[in-house]
Amino acid sequence: MASKPVNFGSSLAVPNVQELMKVPINTIPPRYIRTDQDPPIISGAATLPAVPVIDLHKLLSVESSDLERARLHSACQEWGFFQLLNHGVSSSLVEKTKLEIQEFFKLPIEEKRKFWQQPGALEGFGQAFVVSEEQKLDWGDRFYIQSHPTYIRQPHLFPKLPIPFRLFPYGSVCGSNGKILEKYHIRQWERSDEYLQVAKDHILTYKGVANLGFTGH
Repeated sequence: MASKPVNFGSSLAVPNVQELMKVPINTIPPRYIRTDQDPPIISGAATLPAVPVIDLHKLLSVESSDLERARLHSACQEWGFFQLLNHGVSSSLVEKTKLEIQEFFKLPIEEKRKFWQQPGALEGFGQAFVVSEEQKLDWGDRFYIQSHPTYIRQPHLFPKLPIPFRLFPYGSVCGSNGKILEKYHIRQWERSDEYLQVAKDHILTYKGVANLGFTGH
C-alpha cells in the first residue's frame, strides 16, 4: 500500500518583507505590530534571560537523563525552542549552511517566485498558518519544504532548489538527531504516568518526515 503525503495545513499568501524593506517607510505596517507579545528586551539591561541549552549526550545518558529530560521539558514548555549541544554537526558545516541560506534569500524576487507558496500549501516562501487577512505577521521571511521521505517532495519546488539544499548533509545529520529525540520522547511518554495516547498518536503521524525551514536572518 502506497504511503500518503503528510498534510501540515495551509497558509494565505503574505507580502515579502525583504521587498517591503526596499521602499522607505515612516511607520510599521499595522499587521506587523505585535501588541500581544512581550515588549523587547532593552540592550544593556542588567540581567538578560538565557536561552535554554540541552546536551544531547546527557539526554541519552543513563546517569544524567532524568535531569536533562526535566530541562528539555521546561525549555519546550516555557520557551518553545532551545540550543542543542553535542549534536554531531561541525561548526564549519553550520557556518557554511548559514552562508548558503543567506545567498538563497538574496535571490531576485523573480527567482523567489519560483518557490512561492501555492494556494492551500505551507511549503515555499511565505509564512506559516496565516488564516485571515487581519492576522498579525512576523517581520521576516521564511522558506519551508518537506524533504524526506522522497515521495512527499513537491515536484514544483524540490528540483529547483540550489544543489547544496538538495544534497544537504546538514539536513541528514539533523534528521538523525530528530529521530533520536523522537524515539526518546515516545519511550519516555510510554513510561510516564501522565502518558496520553492522543499525544503519542500525534507524534507517530509525522514519524519519519524531515522538514527544512530557513529564514534569512
